[in-house]
Amino acid sequence: MKQQSAQADGHIKVNRGFRFDFVDSNESNEVDLLLYRESKAEIDNVSANSELAGKGNSRSGRQSQVQQQAGMQELASLYDGHKYWEKRVYRQWWNRVKQFWTAEKWIRVTDDETNLEWVGLNK
Repeated sequence: MKQQSAQADGHIKVNRGFRFDFVDSNESNEVDLLLYRESKAEIDNVSANSELAGKGNSRSGRQSQVQQQAGMQELASLYDGHKYWEKRVYRQWWNRVKQFWTAEKWIRVTDDETNLEWVGLNK
């Protein structure tokens, strides 16, 4: 029924004596749009400034350096959050390897085809 009501040419068959109403979802769409706009504005505020991108017109090298450091400081929290998330993902991955890889297994740890190196697990 939801699929048919979402289509422009949808058709819903109703049994006799059965009555239903459609709930207007415009209110939830407006809330979603406001959240989208707020998120977009926050992303724009945290993104790289012109000095960080090397397009600033500072009068001195020191002024340019200070403005670049300020821009990096704004981005540092994003990079830190990603770094810690990535570390948690790798730890969980390694915990699953230790949990489920119980048989002997050899893993190649170099990409040099002429000088292969292997690490043995559970040997």
